[in-house]
Amino acid sequence: MGRNRWGAVHRGMWHALAPVAVWTLIASPQLLIAEEPVQQATLVQPLPATEPLPGSRDDELAQARKRIRPVLNYARQTLKYVDNTVRDYECMLVRRERIDGVLSGYQHLQMKIRHEQQHDDQARIPFAVYLKFLGPARYQGREVLFVHGENDGSMIARRGGSQLANMTLKLNPEGSLAMQSNRYPVTEVGLRNLIVKLIEVMENDHGLEGCEVRFFKNSKINSRPCTHIQVSYPQQREGLRFQRADVYIDHKLKLPICFASYYWPNKPGEDPQLLEEYVYSDLQLNVGLTDEDFNPRNPAYRFQLSDSDAGREPQPSPTKE
Repeated sequence: MGRNRWGAVHRGMWHALAPVAVWTLIASPQLLIAEEPVQQATLVQPLPATEPLPGSRDDELAQARKRIRPVLNYARQTLKYVDNTVRDYECMLVRRERIDGVLSGYQHLQMKIRHEQQHDDQARIPFAVYLKFLGPARYQGREVLFVHGENDGSMIARRGGSQLANMTLKLNPEGSLAMQSNRYPVTEVGLRNLIVKLIEVMENDHGLEGCEVRFFKNSKINSRPCTHIQVSYPQQREGLRFQRADVYIDHKLKLPICFASYYWPNKPGEDPQLLEEYVYSDLQLNVGLTDEDFNPRNPAYRFQLSDSDAGREPQPSPTKE
């Protein structure tokens, strides 16, 4: 079955954000980003962008580590909080991703995530994901389900949309079909994976030279008070993943609810290129998700699997479209 027959089973069904602007209403009417003007922001270890750091490369790395340390510590504390506190969650996700140089439109998803858990002598509870696309129309009704260690390591995907909507396949999460039009596999979806990736980037010395870090204390995402952390690089060089990355930490939830990254413009004077943006909303923590929430035979879902694929006793299937 070729790539064109399926459409996109998204390489990045997983993360959420919005562009960084002062009092900006972006194309999706649900996302409003507001923050204090730049001149009122708190600058962490300020260094002029036009002046090189004095001394050797070791001096530069030492200064860069000093600038990034507050953000790295923040990320590590957040990861510890998630591991100790957050078992599962439900939310809405809005995302855009640039694939092969083309930026997608806004995609709206319903998401359920259960983190891997191990309690004393009890059986391990595996990492699990359920996604349902609410829009745009070409993806509406698409469903994706993944449970680590089950279904022979495959994800289960229902095509959705207006044509062959009930087509359901088992796919390698990192295979060409599953990754079509997605930046990341389903195995990397979710808040915890986002935090882990941010820590990995900040712990890499190659990515520290010349970085600038800013904190904006009075930002808002969808009217929720946040701290906006911005990491940027005035000078482009080989190996850097982005020119600027923006993370918004919800004050009440203590979690990142928005992330965006940008690459350098194609031509001088142009705006930076948005690489990806993800915004989490209606985030409900520790709702008590069970195995049934990640069962393709859940009557609330529309997966169309044979009895042999289901891995359990057959149950009445939902009415076909």
